[in-house]
Parts: sequence; structure tokens; C-alpha cells
Amino acid sequence: MLGVVAGAELGLDGEYWTRLGLFGGVSVDRASTYLFADADAPAVAQAVARRDLSAFRALWAQALPLAGPALGRVASWEELLVIEVRRVDCERWVDGRLVLVGDAAHAMAPNLGQGANSALVDVAVLAVELAADQPVEQALFRYAERRRPAVRRVQDAADRLAQASRLTSPVLRRLRDAGLRRIGKAERWMDRQARSVQQEDPAWLYTVAQSLTDKAQPAGAAPSGQ
Repeated sequence: MLGVVAGAELGLDGEYWTRLGLFGGVSVDRASTYLFADADAPAVAQAVARRDLSAFRALWAQALPLAGPALGRVASWEELLVIEVRRVDCERWVDGRLVLVGDAAHAMAPNLGQGANSALVDVAVLAVELAADQPVEQALFRYAERRRPAVRRVQDAADRLAQASRLTSPVLRRLRDAGLRRIGKAERWMDRQARSVQQEDPAWLYTVAQSLTDKAQPAGAAPSGQ
């Protein structure tokens, strides 16, 4: 479930793992907040099937008190968007000069927030390969070979987080939370995971984007950023 409600100070800047699954929000601007929630728990799924906003709101308010005031700003069911999240593992990213990027090649669970980032990294790597002195077909092949293993690791990590966020057993949830607290203190491990999720060095990506942007500008135009 996705939605945008009025108000930017609802205390939902983050995500919460509850017995009903994940619920969260983030301020979009000074006047609105973007909400997201799982709808897989049986009671929640039934409320969604009935388009019963009152029941949906009551279930989440009971599981997470912060969700109540936020959902209270939803006036009608039509203001919510219910989508099905599916993983996509496209076997072929390239067919001749046809190439896939982003979700078309590798849609993933949203739990790491890396769907859009992965698409942008796709574009940067694709641009680098196309700008190199090589045939287009080879550039597309090299792009796919470089990106596929990196983005698959992110997809797998996002899946693991999604599964962990939906645990309903109190015992398993306590074990999960204890494990995550310990992992959070392992700085070297966390740093490795962050680099894996980023997929490419951010400084390199910035330099590449800046260089390609400057090359694309008309002769005599001021370099970007000036």
C-alpha cells in the first residue's frame, strides 16, 4: 500500500517492523508525507480486498500506534495505491541493440530502497561502455555482464530484509531484533554491506556523470555546475 497524506511531522521518517509487517513513511516536502505498508497479513489483506479503510486503519493503529494518526488523514480508499511487488530476474538484458535497464531487468523488493539507485547505476555504466572505443554490441554485452551480478546481490539482500520484516512469531521477532542489534555494531561488516548495496563507487559514478554531461554540452557552453 502506498499513499501521500497532508503533514510533514507525523513521526514516521523511517520504517517499522511490526506483527503485521512493515509500515513506514518519509516527508516528501514541508506539507506532505509518503506512507507505505505491507498488506500480506491475513486480516490486512481482507480489509484491502473489501476496500475497508476503517478496518485497515484500525488494524495498523493497533499494531503501530504511530500509524493511526497518519492513516487518519486518508479521506477515502481511492487515495491509496495497492500494488503487488514482484522480483524480476530477466535472463536476457540485451537483444541486438535493444537493452534493458532498471525494473525491466531487475525489479526488486523495496526494503533496501535501491530500485531507483540501481536503475541510475545501470544508466551510468551503460553510458561508460557506449562511450568507449568498441562496437555497440560489445558495449551492451559488457554492460550486462558488469551489472547483473552486482544488482542480483542487492535483490537477494532486499529479499532477506523483506522476509525478516514480515516475521509474525514473537520468538522469531525477538531473535531477529537481537541479531540486527549485534550486526549494527559490526562496523566493518556494515561498511562492506553498504559498498555492496551501492554497487559502484559513488565518487566514480559522480565523476563519470560529470564527464559525460560536459561532453554532451554544446561547444562554448559553460561546464555543468558553474
